[in-house]
Amino acid sequence: MRKGLALVFLIVLTLAVNANDVFQLEQTEPAQLADWTVMVYMAAENNLERYAIKDINEMEEVGSSDKLNIIALIDRWDGYHWVYKDGNLVRERSSSDYTGNDNWTDTRVYRILKDDSDDINSELISSGMEINSGDPKNLENFIHMTANRYTARKYLVIVWNHGGGIQGIAWDDNERSDDHISAKALGVAFNNAVNRIINRNRGLVDMVCFDACLMNMYEIADELSRNQVGTMVGSEELEPGDGWPYDEFLEYLRDRVDAGRDVSETALARQIVDDFIDSYDGWFFGLVGGNEATLSAVSLYPTSKFDSVNAKIDQLIGLILEDDDNFLKLHNAAKNSQKYDFWTYYVDLIDFMNKIEDEFSGEIAQKARDVVREIRNNRMIIANDTHGSSVEDSNGLSIYFPLYRRKYRGSTPYLIRPYNRDSAKFTALHFGKNTKWKDMIEQYYRVLDTKTDEEVGVD
Repeated sequence: MRKGLALVFLIVLTLAVNANDVFQLEQTEPAQLADWTVMVYMAAENNLERYAIKDINEMEEVGSSDKLNIIALIDRWDGYHWVYKDGNLVRERSSSDYTGNDNWTDTRVYRILKDDSDDINSELISSGMEINSGDPKNLENFIHMTANRYTARKYLVIVWNHGGGIQGIAWDDNERSDDHISAKALGVAFNNAVNRIINRNRGLVDMVCFDACLMNMYEIADELSRNQVGTMVGSEELEPGDGWPYDEFLEYLRDRVDAGRDVSETALARQIVDDFIDSYDGWFFGLVGGNEATLSAVSLYPTSKFDSVNAKIDQLIGLILEDDDNFLKLHNAAKNSQKYDFWTYYVDLIDFMNKIEDEFSGEIAQKARDVVREIRNNRMIIANDTHGSSVEDSNGLSIYFPLYRRKYRGSTPYLIRPYNRDSAKFTALHFGKNTKWKDMIEQYYRVLDTKTDEEVGVD
């Protein structure tokens, strides 16, 4: 199972439960100030449910201490029954849910305690709610209510679910509306949550991590930087369903804070990246559905670093827009770049700039080099690692570039996932709205519409 956003069947969704509760956590007297509070938001009301239980058991191999709080919210499900159209046919698709650990289906919050069994035996601090984990308000409430009850010098939030890059994260398959947290709403949720945290280091959530596919995108980094997040860790590529080795990096963190040592977000981010890639070395990796994995950590603070990179990107695009003849070269650069997600189509930002430099000469090539130099000068990429030859040109941040892909149904041409399918989500983000990237994509499509099959290539 891959932790990417799979095909969505739309659909009449017939389910027994409606998730209408708004997340609340009883606000007791704040606990002793810890060094770190780790909050894991597990939107597991979908086909990843069994992996959520496994990951909580990994957390229990370490457990909380006086200096480390590990708080996990898990929203489980009871399977699905979908009735959907396939052309002129009406089909049904059902799934039995995972029934382990007493098969409870409500939303629960645990303070993770050390335990070596396969059952969840941590401290239950909330139960009985049935939330929609695809509602950003529930993520917001979980963050600020947990942070105010389990105060710490530093906060790490992990969002766990299917990921779709600019499409969003945290799909709740128990909802008729295919609810999820959009990339735009994700930033708003963090901003609102941080404003309600009493004890804030630098006014930020120190780290946000995505145990999900496709989330380490430049646009998302730019968005979170403007919404009070300091560091981001995630994957450019799809993630194996098995996800992260929670026991490894949490043991690293607990050992050090319990010994009285300071752990910076930079050091922890590097450890998470190393442990993730190491966990997929060897024979086991081949059993989880692929031969590739990526993980990287990105510094988001201060926001001015994104302003400076965006300015360099706009200078490059300004030159490309001057001549329609540039767009076939741009097309070739994108086709030859490190890519992710067949449908929406993302490319590695640095590799894309390198391929633009290869296709062009003169000032445009220089401006592409300037973008890469600005990223490096601002030390955006804290750590980056890969597993597998198919992702070896991954440099830490992907970006949306919907490749123009012409295909035929009989003699009728059509485009695979064209820009207009995702333009609203892209331009809702600060980068999509406030840079020339959208102008470049729009003109790219207009120009390639006039080109022959031989010029653009037909899928």
